[in-house]
Amino acid sequence: MPEGMSAGKTDGLTITDLASLVGMTPRNIRAYQSRGLLFPPQIYGRKARYTAAHVARLTLIGSLQREGFTLSAIKRLLEHPDSYGSVIDERRRRFRDDTSDMPPSVPVSELSMSALDPDRRAALIEHGLVWEQQGVMRTHTLLAGMSRTLNDHGVSAELIGELLIEVAQAGSRIGSVLADRARAVESGIGSASPDGQQRRADIALLTAQLLATGFEVTCARAATRRD
Repeated sequence: MPEGMSAGKTDGLTITDLASLVGMTPRNIRAYQSRGLLFPPQIYGRKARYTAAHVARLTLIGSLQREGFTLSAIKRLLEHPDSYGSVIDERRRRFRDDTSDMPPSVPVSELSMSALDPDRRAALIEHGLVWEQQGVMRTHTLLAGMSRTLNDHGVSAELIGELLIEVAQAGSRIGSVLADRARAVESGIGSASPDGQQRRADIALLTAQLLATGFEVTCARAATRRD
C-alpha cells in the first residue's frame, strides 16, 4: 500500500498508487485500459485519478485471470454483466466443442481443500469435481470461477462444497437411470456399435442441458421465494 495511504483511502489515486494497491504495474493497468477492460480515470485539471471502482475492477480481473480466464474472455464477461448466465452457457458450449479459450481445469489451493472436512473432500473427489494431476489438486475452471464469485458474495466455502456434492449426487443418480433406460432403448441398435455409442453420448448431453435449465429455474425460484 502506498506510503501515507490508509486502508480505506481508495479514491483520488494516481496510477502508481493504484498499481501498488492492486499488485500490478502501471503498464498492466494502461494495457487493460487500451483493451477496454478498465474504464478511463477521472481527470482533475491535467491529472488522472483512480477510484475504488477501478480497484474493484482490477481485483476482479486479477481473480478471473487466476481462475484461468483469458483477457478476451474477461472482456466479454465484463461487457455483459446482466447476462452472466448466458456467458456461463457459452463457456459450457465452447468446452464441449473444444473451441474454448480457457483451460478446462485450474489448480485448487491446498488451503481451500484443507478447509473442507475429510468426508466432503472425499465426496468431491469421488464425483470427479476435484482430482489430483501430477501432484496438484485441480478442478473444472467454470466450477472454480463460480465458486469464487459465490464466495465473494459471502457464501462460505463449506456451503459451496456442500452444494456441489448435492448436485454431484443428483447428477450421478440421474445419469445412472438414463444409462439403464438407454441400454433398453438401444437393444435394437447395439450399444457396442458406433451409432449406438454416439446416440448415447448425444442423449446424455441433451439431458444434461435439460436438467441444467430446469435446475436453474427451480433453484433460483426457491432461493428467492419469500415465505
